[in-house]
Amino acid sequence: MRYCKRCGIPIPERYSSGRKRSMNITYCRGHHPIHSYNGKRHYNWKGGRHLDSRGYVMVSIGNHKRRPEHDIIMEQMLGRPLKSNELVHHRNGIKSDNREENLELLTRQTHPIQHNKRDPITGRFY
Repeated sequence: MRYCKRCGIPIPERYSSGRKRSMNITYCRGHHPIHSYNGKRHYNWKGGRHLDSRGYVMVSIGNHKRRPEHDIIMEQMLGRPLKSNELVHHRNGIKSDNREENLELLTRQTHPIQHNKRDPITGRFY
């Protein structure tokens, strides 16, 4: 019988399927070094930012949780968390453009009004 080098619990000689386990292992499943490379230490780490399916930049905030980057930037600009009836609007319509000058705070009631406006030159809704 072998024991985990980190926690000392015995490592079973057989898998749950009944197949015999190779006994050259020295860590239990949860303490194997390969499982400790997550987040910034992982070989495929890309900075914790990615585009979601709707085109918004999402930021990893730990524990497998993500938040829209524009919400975080607006909260920093305001110095407080967003209220439940507040939304962040992208003025130029580009969802991944999170510059401070492109973001404005709207309520849930006024946000739809912004999207029913047309650009006088192109005639495009924005």
